[in-house]
Amino acid sequence: MSLRGMWYFGVTPATTDDVLKKDFERIAGAGFNTVLFAGIVEQDTAGSLKVSPPSPELLDAFKRAASAAKNAGLDSALTAFLIVKDGAWRGTIM
Repeated sequence: MSLRGMWYFGVTPATTDDVLKKDFERIAGAGFNTVLFAGIVEQDTAGSLKVSPPSPELLDAFKRAASAAKNAGLDSALTAFLIVKDGAWRGTIM
């Protein structure tokens, strides 16, 4: 299967299986073949080495979403989205 396109999809523990099924069928019907889930991880400061992972409830929601995506013929991936709690910028723009 060749890559036709990716779609970012927001998932929370409250996201229902019916919503997942309907939305993933629409996404697949639009020609996309992959959905990406943003796994939010947090750290206190930009220099902190401690990162808080997603909650167990959110990880369960990702599992349900990945299963629903597969049932709709889509590939899926979990990507990290880092939030620094104190609002500091973590990166370089050149």
